[in-house]
Amino acid sequence: MMPNLNGGAVYRKSPLRTTKTGIPVFSETSEYIENYDEISSTHLKSLQESGVNPFMSDVTWTTLDQSTLEMMRRYVQAPDVLLDAGVGLGGLLAGFPENRRYGVDISLDYLEITRQSGIDVCMSLLEELPYESNVFDFVLSTDVLEHVLDFYRATKEIVRVLKPGGLLGMSVAGAGTGKRFNRAYRATVEEMKLGNYEDIIGMVDDQQVTEQLKEWYQESLNV
Repeated sequence: MMPNLNGGAVYRKSPLRTTKTGIPVFSETSEYIENYDEISSTHLKSLQESGVNPFMSDVTWTTLDQSTLEMMRRYVQAPDVLLDAGVGLGGLLAGFPENRRYGVDISLDYLEITRQSGIDVCMSLLEELPYESNVFDFVLSTDVLEHVLDFYRATKEIVRVLKPGGLLGMSVAGAGTGKRFNRAYRATVEEMKLGNYEDIIGMVDDQQVTEQLKEWYQESLNV
């Protein structure tokens, strides 16, 4: 087990490598990760040069994040240990400075910035989370699960790292609607497999995305 920055034992395996700034890396690079690196690089370059998100207006982004924060405030308690699965720049966890906060992402550029906010970060795919089981009281995943390579593996891993009775705070973007659909689930593996997946499908209003999710999900069940 690898100790975290606070001296605990949150990681169940050693990283493949550690960056010069101390970020543990648990996943090998791939075409999928390289593609996301290009997206995050474009995002950060635009923010640095003009302060503008090139993918979404500031008003829309702020509105979406506010709806997610309202959902989180209904459920997160002061002593809870939090994980943002797909943490990005850490904006959502920034609203909970009194909690122990962890973030995982596949963009090291994002993580270099997020770690400066006091969030304990690592680089990993959601399908192979490096954390010990039963660690987190609340796992947040916003606009991520519709993009993962293997939906079932990713959600199974999220459930594994949740404490018994823990909550998954999940949001899925409604394509083209400017809305984010937020739900919180007291999750078990079977609920994720049989119930909550159908909720996700129902929330995604883009037919192409919906069909892709179904295809990935069915493939993952056959493995």
